[in-house]
Amino acid sequence: MRAAVSKIKVPAAGARLAKLLRGVGQEPSPLAATNPIGGWRQSLDLRLAKELGFPGGYDYFHGDFLAGAMGALQHLAGDALPMERRRCQENTVSSSSTLGSDAGDFDSVVDAALRRTFQEGLRSLEDEGLELRWELAEISMASFGGALFVFGARRHPPSPPQELLVRTSLGPHLLVAPAAEGFSSPLVCLQASALRGATLCVDAVLIAKQTVVLKRKADGEVIAATFDEAARHCLRLEADLATPRRGASQELSPADLWTGRPLFNEERGWLVSDLNSGLSGNCVAKALQKSE
Repeated sequence: MRAAVSKIKVPAAGARLAKLLRGVGQEPSPLAATNPIGGWRQSLDLRLAKELGFPGGYDYFHGDFLAGAMGALQHLAGDALPMERRRCQENTVSSSSTLGSDAGDFDSVVDAALRRTFQEGLRSLEDEGLELRWELAEISMASFGGALFVFGARRHPPSPPQELLVRTSLGPHLLVAPAAEGFSSPLVCLQASALRGATLCVDAVLIAKQTVVLKRKADGEVIAATFDEAARHCLRLEADLATPRRGASQELSPADLWTGRPLFNEERGWLVSDLNSGLSGNCVAKALQKSE
């Protein structure tokens, strides 16, 4: 249910943020399997994930992972967004040059680009004397929405690459490797991951009872309000897969490469990298040129 109480000009960044918080409607997860072949491929993905430090494979991603995703959505609504609102109100985000910076309060659970989206929207509303509230009452359902491996790239690499890297699509997954390597194969993926690590992106689809309210700060007048018994959110979480063997050589045998495969970085844990495709997935390899 949506109630428009008063007409007022809402800044574009604030309107985009409000729309983002309302959910995705019935749009499927960008990573969802849409046919039997996709479902078979997805089962293989989860079997690989089991070997990369996620015990249980399928059971983990349909159990503990979803419980964590529910907690992550509650964190966005109850902690991350209010934190960024306070920073705007206290004027600790004073200009676009500091948006998304790690100065002051730092939320290690949420990627900087998503925090910056929150900051830009809230700042634009603050400047107009408006306030946006996202009240999450309960999350009633969670389901696995698909997975994406990025072989050969991490968001926090131990050192900057010394060569030109490009991204190549491998079905639903991506390989990041030097342009000169040419043809992509499972062995090339293994080499890239042993050398530079990898990233696993997983979508969780969550159903929540919520209210999104936009109001004037001065008198509390409600400008617009949306109450939804079953708002649908697509939350993307990202796991860092770190290689245990620094400086591995491409000359290693396939067996040695497998022994040196990247594993889930439990110390870093899961990172919330996107909400409702507001950042088009916020892929770790998005800035790299596509291979020809």
